[in-house]
Order: sequence, then C-alpha cells, then structure tokens
Amino acid sequence: MQEPSSARDSQDNLVKVLFLGDSVALTLAWGLSLNSSSYGIDLVSHPLIGCGITRGNPVSLGGTIVPRVATYKSWPEIYTKTINEHLPQMVVLLVGRWEVADIFYNGRWTHIGEPDYDTYLLAELQLAIDILGSTGAKIVLLTTPHFSQNPSPTWVPESTPENLPSESEDAMYPENRPSRIDRFNNLLLQAKNRQPGFQKTVSIVDLGGKLSPQGSYAEVIDGIRIRKPDGIHITQACGQWLRPWLFSKLLNIHYEQHTSNTSCMSPPSQYSSQ
Repeated sequence: MQEPSSARDSQDNLVKVLFLGDSVALTLAWGLSLNSSSYGIDLVSHPLIGCGITRGNPVSLGGTIVPRVATYKSWPEIYTKTINEHLPQMVVLLVGRWEVADIFYNGRWTHIGEPDYDTYLLAELQLAIDILGSTGAKIVLLTTPHFSQNPSPTWVPESTPENLPSESEDAMYPENRPSRIDRFNNLLLQAKNRQPGFQKTVSIVDLGGKLSPQGSYAEVIDGIRIRKPDGIHITQACGQWLRPWLFSKLLNIHYEQHTSNTSCMSPPSQYSSQ
C-alpha cells in the first residue's frame, strides 16, 4: 500500500489520539507516530515504562523477582493528568505484559486465571475505562499479542521430549503462556461489556490477533520483523506496517454515527481509503 501524500494533510481534519499503556505500547507508538498526520491522526504517546494497570508488587519475569517502578501505584493519577492536559478525541490503551505475570498481591503470590485476581484485574480495567473516558474521548482497548514461547532455559520436562510437545505451556515462563494472554484479552471484553455508561464509546481492536496469527507468536509477518529479540516488544518497522490497518480502524471508530449525532459522519475522503 502506498504511503499517503503529505500534501493531503489537513490540520483541521486530524483526529487527536492519545496512546497510553506500558513499554509494549511505547515501542508500538514509535513506529505508529512516524508521519501519522498523513493518515489523519495526530498521535500523542505517553506510555509508562514498567507500569500496566495492576498495582501488585513485586512480579516474577523471566524467572526473576522484579520490583515495580515507582509509578506503578499512581497510574490512575498520571492517566487523569495526561488526559486533562491533552484533551484527546480518542484514547488508545495497550497493557497486558505486567498483568499476565506471577505477582505478589494482597499478601500472596497469584496470577491471572485465579478468581480473586481476575476480579481485581477486571476492577482495574473498569477504573481505566472510567478515567480514559472522563473528558468524553472515545476509548479503544487493544488486545495483547502473544509473547515469545521459547522454553525457559531452566525447565526440565517431567516426561520424555518425545512425549511432550516443545510448545507445551509448562516449558514456558508463566508470563509467556498463551492461555494467560488469552485470558487477559477476555477480561478486556468483559470490562467493556460491564461499563453500560460507556457502551457507545468503548471499542476493542484485535491487535493481538493481527500480530499473533492463528493464536501463535510470530517474529516475522509479510517479510517484516515485527518483534524485538526479547520476544516482547514491537519493532519500529512493525508500527509502520500497522499504520494503514490500525489507523483506518481508529478513524472509522471516531467517525461512526452515534445516536446523539444529528447526521451521519464519515472519515474525510483523503483518509477513508487508507
């Protein structure tokens, strides 16, 4: 697909999009932000490194206990301040890496998939939706892609390799297990559906499905390396590759008709075909 001409840019038609989330969101935004105005998007990126929406501490990543950064407890206040400063028309949220890790919460180690912790994560997601929509912006929740499924170097199978598939979840670091990512993405949908006041302003875009075809981790798609060597973060080339696909979805969400509108809106013609 050809890059849209910069001569078609029109500041009056740009949709102001605020991009929030963790370091995975940060790396995605690096590629998305390049020439985003040519797609009709004014992209403002303010992810928080080392900070999702869970406030447990510490976490276990790669078999190592990792203390959280100082901002992990204050993301609601930081998000609120950022949204009020920028007053975006749309807020996009990408989290999930910290939420699927083993975590010390409420006095014990736990993880996604355990009922009490799922209830907590769902409440945090609902709080995030409340904050993201507090100024009237439309909200887009991005599903989380799968992470590298290479076996842990310390894993020893209980059965012979011939009898145990190499992709067994038992061989992976817990935070990389597909079942955990799938569970978190299901919680995103539950959070959306439990916010009746925001039903018309909350959308989910399946970024996870785009970057994890057939539910599997992918390093390369369409000849483009989409993930960094750590198997977690997203390459700048991937962000650039995603622009036509993701930005067209965001524009369609922004311009879709709501019952409060007096007339049907559609994306400006210079952007609608991207």
